[in-house]
This record gives sequence, structure tokens and C-alpha cells, in this order.
Amino acid sequence: MFLVAFVLCTGSGLLGTSIAFNALSEHGACSVSFSFVSACLIICFSSIRKFDKMTWPMTGAFLSVMGGILAVVIGVTLRDRPAAAPATGDFVHGFQVVAHPSFAAAITATATIFIASASGPVYIPVIAEMRRPQDYRKAVIPVGIMVGSVYLSLSMVVYYYCGQWIATPSLGSAGPLIKKVAYGIALPSLIVSAGIFNHTSAKITFVRLMRNSKHLQANTWQHWSLWLGLNVGFGLLAFVAAEAIPVFNYM
Repeated sequence: MFLVAFVLCTGSGLLGTSIAFNALSEHGACSVSFSFVSACLIICFSSIRKFDKMTWPMTGAFLSVMGGILAVVIGVTLRDRPAAAPATGDFVHGFQVVAHPSFAAAITATATIFIASASGPVYIPVIAEMRRPQDYRKAVIPVGIMVGSVYLSLSMVVYYYCGQWIATPSLGSAGPLIKKVAYGIALPSLIVSAGIFNHTSAKITFVRLMRNSKHLQANTWQHWSLWLGLNVGFGLLAFVAAEAIPVFNYM
């Protein structure tokens, strides 16, 4: 179940990256082509073997996604009406403090919030590579508070100004120009975030298979062939799942 969930999460990140390429190129190629390019980039990043070597790319990804989101948040406050709303005439803003969605819509939204903010299994390999696993709580508690605060504050600003006219994905909510700016800034974070899921899937499987072998930490051809093979394999599984499942969002 862990691996299935993480393959689907990698696929979700892969789709987000392909959407970014589509937005930046004005659909210069088919979505499947962009998805395959995204899969290749994600596999390249996920093939870095240790989390401590991924620190700087992750830091850059955090800054890039915050920059992209802030561009949208600021952009929606400067518009007369949401980008997805009718260009002329009156329209219903649709802002609701308490809404009444269908069960399927409500549980999908709830699950999206939960998995985006409480992805606990990702931390298992992080703890495994820490010099002092006892320091885990010192890191995860402030990160949880920060993530929750950012999610709640920025999403409520966008919802307040866009109401029912929030674009999907939400980075397109401030119009075509800001959409390109936001995706251009956030592109590294999309690749890195999907790569973390792919890396974790490969790492868990790699350690399981090599646990009692000298090849677990030795730079042998067996070590590298299995490690790279797992990264490629899980990346391709995510690509196939994302492209072949019509209701992928509900997965």
C-alpha cells in the first residue's frame, strides 16, 4: 500500500509538471510528450542516493514554489474579476463559508488536504538517515506548523477573491500571464516534489532487497544497476498510471 500510494503521488507530481510545460509552451507539444519529459526529469532527481545530497535542490524547490504561489495570490487581488469568470456582465462570486458539496466532492477535497499536509510516511526514510533520530520531532513540529499556516492563509486569500471561479490547478487563477509566471517560477519545485516520492519508493524497495548484502552501501555495479533500475521502474509506473487512469484525481 505504501508503494502504491507513493507511485500515485509521483504520478500526481508528474501531471503537475506536464501542466506547467503546457502552460509555458502554450501547448507546443502533446501532453503525453510533456509527461514523458517530466518523468525523465523526475527520475534524474530521484536517483540521487541520499537525502543529505538533496538538501540544496529541496531548498531551491521550496523557494520556487513559494514564489510561484505568491505570484498568484498577489495577482488575484489585483484583478477586477477572477480569470475564469465571464469577461463581461454580472457573475455570481460564489464565496461560501459553509458549502454543501456532494459526498464524492467533499471526501476528495478532504483527502487532498490530508495527504498534502500530513504525508507522514515520507518522513520514515528521513529518520533512517538522521545522525540523531531523536531530533526528528524538533524538525517535524515546526515544519507542520509552517505548512499548515501557509496552506490555510494563502488558500483562503485565493478563495476569497476567486470564489467558485478558482482555476484547476489553482496557479491559473490570476490569468494567462500570471499563470506562465507562476509555473515558470514553480517548475523546479514540481520536479523535486515528485522526485522525493519516487526516491522514497525506490529507497524502501532497495533497502528491502539489499538489506543483508554487501552491495547495500558499496559502489558495485549490482548496487548501481538495482538503484537506477528501481528509480526508472517506479518513474515509468507513475507515468503509465497518470496517463492511463481517466479519474486519476480521485485516486
